[in-house]
Amino acid sequence: MNFEFSKDQLILRDGIRRFVDERYSFESRRQRVKSKSTGTDRAMWAQIAELGWLAVLIPEEHGGLGWSIADACVMFQELGRGLVSEPIMDSALLAVRILTRADSVSARLLLPKIATGEVFISVALGEAGLRYEQKGLSTRAIPIEGGYKLTGKKILVAGGDVADRLIVSAGTDSELALFDVLAISDGVERRAYRLLDGQWAVDVTFKDVVLPHESLIIGSQTTEILDRAIDEAALGCSAEAIGCMDRVLEITAEYLRSRQQFGRALADFQVLQHRIADLFIETEMARSAFHSALSAIDSPVATRQAAVSAARVRIDQAAHKVGNQGVHLHGGMGMAMEYPIGHYYRRLIMLARAYGDTEHHLERYERLKIRA
Repeated sequence: MNFEFSKDQLILRDGIRRFVDERYSFESRRQRVKSKSTGTDRAMWAQIAELGWLAVLIPEEHGGLGWSIADACVMFQELGRGLVSEPIMDSALLAVRILTRADSVSARLLLPKIATGEVFISVALGEAGLRYEQKGLSTRAIPIEGGYKLTGKKILVAGGDVADRLIVSAGTDSELALFDVLAISDGVERRAYRLLDGQWAVDVTFKDVVLPHESLIIGSQTTEILDRAIDEAALGCSAEAIGCMDRVLEITAEYLRSRQQFGRALADFQVLQHRIADLFIETEMARSAFHSALSAIDSPVATRQAAVSAARVRIDQAAHKVGNQGVHLHGGMGMAMEYPIGHYYRRLIMLARAYGDTEHHLERYERLKIRA
């Protein structure tokens, strides 16, 4: 596998870095996190759409760029480095991958609108008590004349506070299915709250929501399609975590070079040099695990899942160590809201729990190896 960035990837990376430097400074982000106003910023979302970030994975025939998951991961690594808090992962990766493989023609027609930012779509999969599995869902879609009646509750829906549409997983009489639900439908209730890293999420309750037949996005092979999309999103999270770790190393090294103690820069003390070196090694090992999983993304299911889970465990462990030690090396100011290092650590904590935490991926890896 070629690890060198292509010309298009370099253009994408440099464009994101310029955007962050010019319009997404840490201070502006801190003010948004500090603000008591609720909701994802739709004006910022429109700017992101204009830059083409939402179109990276959308096929060209649907108004997108038609790039690969590897290209998208370059984008997510830069978004992690810039600490961009908009829920691009769920909309531009997870939702797009689901809709691209949808049975419904009307669902695929949403793709051009997602690319332009006209439609903001979120994915509602999680339920209380089920961790990361889609088995035993309490959300049900009961067939009725002319369509379905949807009941249940979803939690931790990223960007759901301003979403126009929701992709909702639900059990039917026979199997798991995915539905396209208009967020302002009668019977849909949303409760928004801010997460540890400053992003917004919602819990969504569906009370006898009537859906037409065409709202069914995927009704067959749903588990296989959803598992593939979630694995790709897990890779995207891994790329974002690596971007965060890269920036933590830069900020921490800069701090140690500038901070004086006993008449010398902290970076001159060998014990601190060793600690920074350890964090660099952790980050590079995480990067290696990520590339290993990325190279296996098109492999048979068991191989892909084992590679993704192995990478997630390694990256999540590295993220915890790098974030924790980055804060520790800054002393008490490390967790101050006025300083960026604590914000990166909070983001790394949340990324380690997205699309499966360490325990989930260890268990999945063990099951796959036992079967093999």
